[in-house]
Amino acid sequence: MTPEVKVEVAFGFGPYDPEPLAMDWDDITSDVFEISIARGRESEFERFPASTATILLRNEDRTYDPLNTSSPYYGQLLPNVPIRITATVDSTDYPVWRGYVDGWPTVWSEAGFAAEVQVAATDAFKLLAERRMPDTLRTWLDGTFTPGLPGFWARMDNAIDNVLVNDGTVGHDGVALAALDAVDPLVPTSTAALRLPALVCAEAAEYTYAAYFPIKDVVLDDVTTGDTWTISAVVQFNGRGFRGIFETEHQANNPLVVLSTNNYSARVNTIGFYIDGGLANITGTSGKDVGDGAVHHIVLVRSGTGAYLYIDGVLDTIGSNPSATGWETGSTGRHIIGRSPLGPTTQGPEIVIDEIMAWPGTALSGTQVAELYDALTVGFSEEVSTGIAVDRVLDEVFWLPDLRSSLLGEVIVKLPANPAGRGVLELLQLIADSEGGRFYVDKEGKLYHEPRSADISESPTVAYTFTDNNRDTNPTDVGLADGTLKITIDDKLTFDAAEVTREGGLTQRAALNDTPLRTITRTGLLFLTDSQSLGLASWYPFRYGTPQARTESWTVNPEVYPDDWGTILDLEIGDRVSIEITPGGVGSAIELEQHISYIEHRITPEEWFITFNGTPVDPNSYFLWDSIEFADNDNGWADTDGDPIGGAWG
Repeated sequence: MTPEVKVEVAFGFGPYDPEPLAMDWDDITSDVFEISIARGRESEFERFPASTATILLRNEDRTYDPLNTSSPYYGQLLPNVPIRITATVDSTDYPVWRGYVDGWPTVWSEAGFAAEVQVAATDAFKLLAERRMPDTLRTWLDGTFTPGLPGFWARMDNAIDNVLVNDGTVGHDGVALAALDAVDPLVPTSTAALRLPALVCAEAAEYTYAAYFPIKDVVLDDVTTGDTWTISAVVQFNGRGFRGIFETEHQANNPLVVLSTNNYSARVNTIGFYIDGGLANITGTSGKDVGDGAVHHIVLVRSGTGAYLYIDGVLDTIGSNPSATGWETGSTGRHIIGRSPLGPTTQGPEIVIDEIMAWPGTALSGTQVAELYDALTVGFSEEVSTGIAVDRVLDEVFWLPDLRSSLLGEVIVKLPANPAGRGVLELLQLIADSEGGRFYVDKEGKLYHEPRSADISESPTVAYTFTDNNRDTNPTDVGLADGTLKITIDDKLTFDAAEVTREGGLTQRAALNDTPLRTITRTGLLFLTDSQSLGLASWYPFRYGTPQARTESWTVNPEVYPDDWGTILDLEIGDRVSIEITPGGVGSAIELEQHISYIEHRITPEEWFITFNGTPVDPNSYFLWDSIEFADNDNGWADTDGDPIGGAWG
């Protein structure tokens, strides 16, 4: 007997409303006359695409017509309404698919007396593909950092073409909150002066500057003796002779040099502080070379009678509070970024200046400076397992916990410090690529991430066996639809060489021989080291260097064995199944074990066919670290009582 299928829609709810059990689900099954579902991928070398469902509905009464004001669902026939499909066998419900409606297209025929709606729906990947990662640095400043957002913040975007001023070392990519200023954006003095990705004072006369913009009310204007404020900047340059990192200047052209290389003019690579006309200054006493080509974080805190200079999160110098009478910005006051006092033949090097922040009226403590340094240099990029990395990304976009399934992973990766603007799905898939496992949406509509060692087991469990062992009494025992079992052995998915590159790393190559036939390439992975890349590159030809039998598709009709309906509906991507048949009863038996990679449903009131694709079970033996016990060479397991490294390539 065919299971009872049910199609339900959560009218009036959106994709980010409460978890599914809290929704009101309307049963529309009585209007359904055909369902098609496609989930999975063709091979393990592809990323999982979004799964889809198509539901044909009768609509002669215009119940599902968004333009029919008499419809009980008028105003609720909207895109992205949650929809789910379940099957009931012997009073047990089995989830089949869950996603979100793309639209409600209606087709009328026979002078309008016949109508149907072909509802197309897509799973959660569609939602994630449309979203961008938020500014994690801004989120931290606004939600975690005690002083909160700075009163002034120059993210150092190019307001014209949004090219970022950053070499990528620190990772704070500088996505502007409002293009610096919606009214007065960053204004370059000339095309040559603002050369990205570095602010450059070159090819110009003495005292040129890279950029300037007018002073705003929230900035450090009219500062006098005893005022409290904090200024922070990230810099990178190599060499000497660069003076002004950030300055506030009034109309008399006497600058307050907030941050500068060694007090305004000397050509050495220390950091100093200078105020109006040389009235007071402090110089870094540690002698730390900040012109070494590395990225450095500089903070100046002015509070009470003291001035405090921090370099890379550590207090460097305590100086007396300058006794200047202050500076008044006036009508022509401006902020200057990147000033050089030297001529075109002796100008300083290219310099990267990023994340200039100011807190007027606030003196950051040493602890807060250290926290800020960590946020700017490490930020989101904590070294974590892939499963935790997926979870962190989903937390940043407020993805409901009830729409997450198992999120496991063993490979240690490092996320970008501030992934602002990157596609959410693309970043999640990149994490999954680095793991080499599976990342997809399961039957319940939940995100699922599985480690690459999941297919390696001491005692593999076969979830189901498709067999014709009872062919003598029942020739169709296997349940295969005629002509739908396709097995192939070819070289399409055979790779005897591999090239693997991590972000910021060198390409690592491995091959079975000196003249490889086919090479698989993986780039941009989030590995910590090149050795991880080399490990993965070495594993690919070991695993896929020789052709293997693949079941490209097999279609079953569970009606043939109704007692197994529940088991078959319970099968999920990644499950290990066995195919044991003797086609036509001729010759030797075919016995293959495969991991399910694709599931398709075709459902009508009269029949229900299910099509699977499979990928070959790995025939190799491995040492899998952190197992229960050391077995024999047939299994190749070892126990380290340590961290799960995740197999031979971890």
